[in-house]
Amino acid sequence: MTSELAQERNNKHDVSRTSGLAKFFFLKTVFGILLIILLFFGGLMAYQSMVKEADPDIKIAKAMITTTWGGADPETIESQVTDKIETELKSLKGLKKVESSSFNGVSKISVEFVANADVTESIQLLRQKVDDAEPEINSDADKPKIDQISVQDAPILTIALYGKLDPPVLSRAAEDIQERLEKVPGVREVNLAGQREEVIHVQLIPSRLSALEISPTAISNRIQTANRDMPRDIIDNAQIGSQVRLFGRFRTLEDLRSLPVTRLGGSEGRVG
Repeated sequence: MTSELAQERNNKHDVSRTSGLAKFFFLKTVFGILLIILLFFGGLMAYQSMVKEADPDIKIAKAMITTTWGGADPETIESQVTDKIETELKSLKGLKKVESSSFNGVSKISVEFVANADVTESIQLLRQKVDDAEPEINSDADKPKIDQISVQDAPILTIALYGKLDPPVLSRAAEDIQERLEKVPGVREVNLAGQREEVIHVQLIPSRLSALEISPTAISNRIQTANRDMPRDIIDNAQIGSQVRLFGRFRTLEDLRSLPVTRLGGSEGRVG
């Protein structure tokens, strides 16, 4: 019994059974410590010199298709623009995801291809499909615009305005927010979508035009030339330096109604 315990104790302390690498570091402790320090500082220096990007530009074929149609409601945009383009896009090679949104006067379709798809070829095929869909889109809509985007172009903030207010009021509030965000340092771009532009329709009464001897072309040209702001002159002297600018754009409906239009005989009439 005693001999067996002694033999077991000797086996535990048998140095010959230890691996050569472990034996080396146990016998050369100073070298082992220096090696650990060297590896630590070497790794620290390599980490500091390594190129790091918080938001790397990943090459994935992505694009945004934007189609505008002034005055069209979201339902009309969806049925006569968005759906027509999406139908053509379904047969695209390497297509991963298609997301669409229809707003007042604008259609937006986001297209993303698989990661291993060639970027140049995918965008070219996308343009061909959009061209194929153009004859199916309502002729009153503008030509679809395709913008290639990258992962870095993804918006970091999205703000949605809603409420029981008139659409023009919400549109003016959105434009005010856009102007303020564009002034923030570091902001590259602020896009506004879904806003409703105020449009004034001028309806002509043929009998009054004949009585006043004013042609429709004269009224149209007069409105276009009058509804603009333009610089006039520059004041520059020792006391003041400024630019004189004419604010001719219509601010109210009354400004449009009181616009003078020259008659055929040389006298003036009014639009309203």
